[in-house]
Amino acid sequence: MRSSKRTLKQFVDTNKDIIWVLTLSGGMRALVCILTNNVPGDADDRALIAGAWAAAPHLIRTGIWLPLHFYATGLLTFVFGNPITAGKVLSFLTGTLTTIPLFRLVQRLFDRQTALIAALYFAFFGNHVGLSSEVMSEAPFVLVAIWGLDVFFSEFHADVPRLNRFLISGMLIGVAGGFRQEGWQLAGILGAYLVFAPKVRRYAISFTVVGLSSYVLWTLLQVTAGYDLLFAIGIVGHAKSYEALYAQFSPQENVLRWVWIFVQSPGPVLSVLAFSGMYLALRRRANRDLAIVAALLLSPYVILSLVKPEWAPQSRYVVLFTTLIIPYAAAATILIAKRGYALRLVVSVVLIITILSQAIAYHRKSRLFLPCQDYDANDIAAWKWLSANVEPTSEVIVEDVDWRGPSIIVHAGLYSHNNHIFFSFDKPEVLERLLAADSSTKLIVLHSPLSKWAFLKLLNATTIFQNNDYKILRVVPTF
Repeated sequence: MRSSKRTLKQFVDTNKDIIWVLTLSGGMRALVCILTNNVPGDADDRALIAGAWAAAPHLIRTGIWLPLHFYATGLLTFVFGNPITAGKVLSFLTGTLTTIPLFRLVQRLFDRQTALIAALYFAFFGNHVGLSSEVMSEAPFVLVAIWGLDVFFSEFHADVPRLNRFLISGMLIGVAGGFRQEGWQLAGILGAYLVFAPKVRRYAISFTVVGLSSYVLWTLLQVTAGYDLLFAIGIVGHAKSYEALYAQFSPQENVLRWVWIFVQSPGPVLSVLAFSGMYLALRRRANRDLAIVAALLLSPYVILSLVKPEWAPQSRYVVLFTTLIIPYAAAATILIAKRGYALRLVVSVVLIITILSQAIAYHRKSRLFLPCQDYDANDIAAWKWLSANVEPTSEVIVEDVDWRGPSIIVHAGLYSHNNHIFFSFDKPEVLERLLAADSSTKLIVLHSPLSKWAFLKLLNATTIFQNNDYKILRVVPTF
């Protein structure tokens, strides 16, 4: 017993710096989780899908998004009771724990001091903090991807590289690919990295096959669902093209969006430090592994955003890239400051400016200066009314505008209820078909003016709730 206590004390004494940073990172993410609800758009849509899966578990064989996030969130829904809490817990835990493999990876490729500063910067990395408080797949994806990179480079630079360790790294990257398609991209990049290194070239095929296992499995599931072999790759592009039909995009605006992404988070100072550190690493051919991987991760998105503007830059698309360049910001910080007191002073100043600049940037979408979008009070009133008044036998039909339809359903707790979503740009015939589908009582949540849905007068639709944004009507079958 004494030996165990002594061992634990030695571990804490040896790792008290990373334990302190891990606690700080977790505290930041916990604060945002507590102060914010889920985010309108994809986050609520993911919660809606996960909730529906938890209500009726099944094998997910197709979809725009990969299934592992829905399985994980759905399973946690059994524990926490609703998919929003479950998804936020998943993101918080995985987002916080990412500090550990990131610290190990940076210590391995740089040194412990750089690793500590990078972990400290990561604790206040607003983009990741926000994604660690939403029902999104980025936080678990980044955790597994960074873990896989740590194992990969531990063998890549080993005196005697081992196949089994590369296979473990490939499995981790494969799991990451079950959360987001960027995992497949990362597997290809690392596979090519092995090809160009004679010492480990013989492991390239084995690693890549394992790293792309989630892509192969997902493709097989898509094929058994009746889709072609390339559907898994092309589905996101098809969705983007569809979005371009009713939204305008341009290459010029996308260039400004890229600039804004890095100004917003991690902030202008950290971004300048990071790109300066990457430049020096590539120029000196030292500590450049993460810079090369990061550049190859970002390049396709930059090219796509210019060639096909509907691929508008999104900060969450590049959260792994931005995480991988933070160590270079730490390395640049050390270069411009002396060790000891001067270094601590410079790090403190950089952190203060970073926190302030991110708060100002995020104020555009959050009254709380947090990297999460606030809900409009009218949305909250609508879903609270629905959660308290929907009868079990009623069918709920929601008009989706600006991706707010899933928010209404999931926050009202109706994800296991009979529900449908139609879009504000749909013609009235779409709503007519939904109303004629069966003889149940329908509750219709409308955002557009009633004049667009004139046929509802013929059905004797009754308005039972109304605010400045929403009207909720009841349609009772007459037969």
